[in-house]
Amino acid sequence: MRLLSIILVLGLGVRINGPIMGVILTIVGFAAFGKHPFNSIPVVLGAILAVALTPMELTLGPILAIFFVTGLAPLALSFQGGLTYIIMALLLASLPLYYPHYLPSLNQI
Repeated sequence: MRLLSIILVLGLGVRINGPIMGVILTIVGFAAFGKHPFNSIPVVLGAILAVALTPMELTLGPILAIFFVTGLAPLALSFQGGLTYIIMALLLASLPLYYPHYLPSLNQI
């Protein structure tokens, strides 16, 4: 999983900084709980598809969402098929774009 995460970072053209390194270490740590490339790749593809289909820019927030969506991989293992993974990641990665409309108090100081 570490190699897959580093390949994804280099493929997205992201500079490795503190949050990105933390996400990579989190992915490696949770690989012991059932996360492997066969159930993580469809989820990552769904998150990348969500960023491509919505008006989000590829900044640090969506990049972290792409990586953290791999936390769904062990949960999604109970469902069959890669299409389910992609749809679930598509919905989860696009939520941060729309929840400020439903919860406006989160933007207040």
